[in-house]
Amino acid sequence: MPPRPQASERARIRGALVDLSFEQGFRNTSLEQILARAEVERAAFEGHYADLEDLFYEFWDEECGRFEARAERARQGLSDWRDRVRATAYALYRYLAEDERLTKVTVGEMRSAGERTLVRFGQAAGALFELIDEGREEPGAPGSLSVNTAQSLGGGVFNQIYMTMAKGDPMPPEDEIVPQLMYAVVLPYLGPEAAQEELSIPPPPLSAA
Repeated sequence: MPPRPQASERARIRGALVDLSFEQGFRNTSLEQILARAEVERAAFEGHYADLEDLFYEFWDEECGRFEARAERARQGLSDWRDRVRATAYALYRYLAEDERLTKVTVGEMRSAGERTLVRFGQAAGALFELIDEGREEPGAPGSLSVNTAQSLGGGVFNQIYMTMAKGDPMPPEDEIVPQLMYAVVLPYLGPEAAQEELSIPPPPLSAA
């Protein structure tokens, strides 16, 4: 099979992974299908990846890194807890919404892609849970709150996104979803008045998240 110099082998393999996982699910995708779609030989694949799970992990780790860098830029210069959580929430939602096809693969197929991918997801989710948990340090936050509060709130957000992607539903506009998520996050830490304020705070500029 002749080489295609216009694209690297890794890029073609990654593209084949995304295409086939979107079309039929990662669980139903074989190495032979990846090779045929990417137009690469098995030896070329094995020069880059150990197996399909390794391929998915490398793809997922790269995408996760892109979001983490975007979220860090969105929080830059912000010190207030609510502002940092809100900036992160919009960064996440915008990252997921900009390519719903890619998101369906990264989110909807993640649980079928092996332990390494799930561990990497746990690391990314843990960082978000830690950010939410900083709400316990806010003045007036109830002493009864624990790290489990943040994990429960964050887990609910991820489950909502996962179910939306798994069903193939389009993502609603950000101003319909993110303020509601912020309401749910702020409520147990700062109470109903602060939570209600989140419903009327406009989204940050697109360049900021």
